[in-house]
Amino acid sequence: MAFAKFDKTDNQEDSYNTLMCAAHGCPQRWSVDAGKGRLCSRHAWVPANTWGEVTRSMASESAFGVREAKEAAEATRFEIVRKAYDKAPDPFKAWAYALRAREESGERLSLYQKACWREALGVRDDA
Repeated sequence: MAFAKFDKTDNQEDSYNTLMCAAHGCPQRWSVDAGKGRLCSRHAWVPANTWGEVTRSMASESAFGVREAKEAAEATRFEIVRKAYDKAPDPFKAWAYALRAREESGERLSLYQKACWREALGVRDDA
């Protein structure tokens, strides 16, 4: 039995590169073919002479913007939960008050999470 067919070959690497955006250095896969070649949606709708700026902005967003936004969201969630725990009249049901506060702040909870906090606090959906 030959294992050579499982090795990475130049042919496999070329097929992978055909999935990528045609703009030089772009880390995204192509998603639009609007006559300028196969490009990602960020490069497809801007002039070709600005592709370098778009690629640099994508790199800076992925390095800084996403991480900072994620940290800010976690900090906000932590504050909501901490305040709910501080205000909870029953310390054994503080988790339920925290889930309710997260839902009221606009966060999407699973159906199971919603059912659990509502049952623990005696809230019924009469709608």
